[in-house]
Amino acid sequence: MADDTTPQPFAFASAEQMEERTEGAIPKDRPFLATALAVATQMIRDHCGWVVGPVATDTLFLDGPGSRLLVLPTLRIVEVTAIRQSGQPLDSTSYRVSRSTGMIRSATPLSAEFGAIEVDLRHGYDPVPEPIVDLTLQMAARALGSPLGVVREQTLVANVTWSTTAAGVAGGTVILEHELAALAPYTLGPLP
Repeated sequence: MADDTTPQPFAFASAEQMEERTEGAIPKDRPFLATALAVATQMIRDHCGWVVGPVATDTLFLDGPGSRLLVLPTLRIVEVTAIRQSGQPLDSTSYRVSRSTGMIRSATPLSAEFGAIEVDLRHGYDPVPEPIVDLTLQMAARALGSPLGVVREQTLVANVTWSTTAAGVAGGTVILEHELAALAPYTLGPLP
């Protein structure tokens, strides 16, 4: 049976952080820890709707808004390096970037065509915000805590009830309702 102890470079939290947070209960060389951290990271990114962190270099392919305002699927722009409309570069003096809202305002209206806009940018948080790191560790620990989904174990001398993620379900990688509130500041709203 193969295990996955190879570090995942894109995870929001590290195996060392897990070992420290759990006071050694989940050691950094625990089989499948890297996978649990990577899956929790991807689930958070999927829920938030963008990369979140660390800073990534991307090219976004977007539908033209037909107005001067272009809303990007990001909440933290570090730098916009280029914008192309129908393959033609826009002069960097013809638009302004809001780094904290993910919006770009153009001096002239942009195309209304589907797929007409390409934006090269660097975006995300570096370092990854602590609430995101903490949530990643929580989710991964929960998934590793009951890998078979066992809700309860009982012997003559002990009775263990695992934390549940849903009625009659333990373990698994899920974002619980109260954790969604912690993600709200990093989650994209509806995009135009």
